[in-house]
Formats: sequence, structure tokens, C-alpha cells
Amino acid sequence: MNEIQILVFLGLPGIGRITVKKIIDKKPLLNDNNNYEDYVQTIKDIVPNAAKKISLNDVEKSFSYANGIIEECEKLKIIPIGYNNKFYPEQLKDLGKKSPVLIYAKGDLSLLKSKKNIAIIGTRNISVEGLKAGSYITKQFVNKGYTIVSGLAKGCDTVGHKVCLDNGGKTIAVLASGLDIVYPKDNIALAKRILKNGCLISEYPPNTEVMSNYFIERDRIQSGLSKGIVVIETNTKGGTMHTVKFGLELGRKVACINYKEDLILPSNAGNRMLINDKTAFSLSSENIDQYIELLYKSNNLNDVIEQGVFDF
Repeated sequence: MNEIQILVFLGLPGIGRITVKKIIDKKPLLNDNNNYEDYVQTIKDIVPNAAKKISLNDVEKSFSYANGIIEECEKLKIIPIGYNNKFYPEQLKDLGKKSPVLIYAKGDLSLLKSKKNIAIIGTRNISVEGLKAGSYITKQFVNKGYTIVSGLAKGCDTVGHKVCLDNGGKTIAVLASGLDIVYPKDNIALAKRILKNGCLISEYPPNTEVMSNYFIERDRIQSGLSKGIVVIETNTKGGTMHTVKFGLELGRKVACINYKEDLILPSNAGNRMLINDKTAFSLSSENIDQYIELLYKSNNLNDVIEQGVFDF
């Protein structure tokens, strides 16, 4: 199913991402973008209950809306990428019915096919120790050829993106808004820099402002794109935990920087909690290779020997 068809379905009343995913699975392509009856009939065939609320007039309005999005994307040099597009990241399909049916991208689209990705995530309120440890860890992954995935937020996300670029690496930023609206504004310059050596992606069309629930949706995409998830610093209830949760559901290996006892702060207490719960690999300055080896094995973290703390 092409991008215009996906947008038309998404714009219909009572039809959301999960329903469109079901339609794509059953009917990968409509014969004619402009045949409004085809859209209604497809919904009748696959989700008959939803079809009762949809008229040809609804399809016409949605078609106009979809074309408007495509035109806006062309103006902004943003590329819509549907579920069946060759540039759609295969690993996002691991999300199953939670997979985005359409993403928007700008920059180096070839990075979307990379499977050697590491998510670098954590609190917006990064500590001095977190900055040091996060910079060191990010540089190590970049030197080993990994693409850094993060969410362009302040703090740990910014460290991941900047250190990656400073060391000649490639990075993917997942936004919780349209790609023409960078949040936070403090990172507009960073977003422009990423476009030269990386890629910006979003599930949301241009002109979409940030909403609180969009951050959680963004977090699932970060986890889906990544082979592993590295937490620089998080408290026990921070938004980082959403990405961790999604990652664990997908079978991704999570690692947390393990800080010394005298450096445990509220801002990194979540790291120690996840390590103690055997939910996360205990990442130190000396065992990055062991974590990378673990990424390509089915080992349970309970089988991994306890590691030391990060040595500053």
C-alpha cells in the first residue's frame, strides 16, 4: 500500500494505526488511489464494524487531507515512508500491531536500513557524572561502527547525538512532533547538524506540535529501531522507563551505566534499580565488548556475571 493510500485510511473516522496495519496485512495495495469506493469496500471487507461510520464524503475529505500532507512534505523535503516502502526499517516491524504504518524522514535515508543501531537515552537533567560517562560510552559505540539512536531531548539524548557527530558517527533522531517543529527549540541547531550526517524521523506529519503522549509513542520507535538500549542516567520513574519497557517487550538487551555507591543520585537511581532487578546489563567502562557480544546471543541477563561500576 502506498503512502497516499495509508494517509487516506488514517484520515477516516474511527480508523487508527492498528486498523490500518490490519488492512495492510490483508490487502497490501489498492488498484487506484482515486477510487473512493475501493477504500470503503476494503474497510467493509476487513473491518466491517468500522465501515458503518464511513461515507464516500469522508473518503473524499481524507483524500484531500492526504494530498495536502504530501504537498507539504514535498515543500519541506520530507519523505513519507509507508510500511511496504523499501526504506521502511525492517526492525520496526518487530513492534507488530504497534508498528507505525507510516513514518516521515529527512536526511540520510540509508540509515533507516541499518540494523547496527544503539539507543542512547536517559534523563533531561543529566549530572556531571552522567555527562562524562555518557560521552565515553557513546564514543565507544561510534568507534565500533554503531549508529546512535535517540530522541533529540535535552540532557542524555543531546549527549548521544552530539558526541556521535563530534566523533564522525551517524545518528538517527526520533521526534515527537512533525519534522518541521523541533522540540526543544534549543536543539534546532543540533537537528540541522544531524541532517548533514544522519536522519530525522517522526510518526507525525508536518505542522504537528508536541503532545505529552507523543513522547511515549516516540519511545517505542526508538526501542524498535535499536539492537540494544543504553541508559546513561534515569530516575526510577522517568520517561526513559517507557523506552526500557518497550525494549524489553521486544527482547532488546538493555544496559545501564553502573555508578559507584557514592555517586548514586535521584537522577541515576533508576540505573541501579534496573541492574539490581536483573532487567539491565551492568555497564562499566571496561565491559562494553561483553555487552555487544550479548546483543547477538539469546543469553538471559541472569546468566551474565556481575560486572564492576563505571570508573571515572
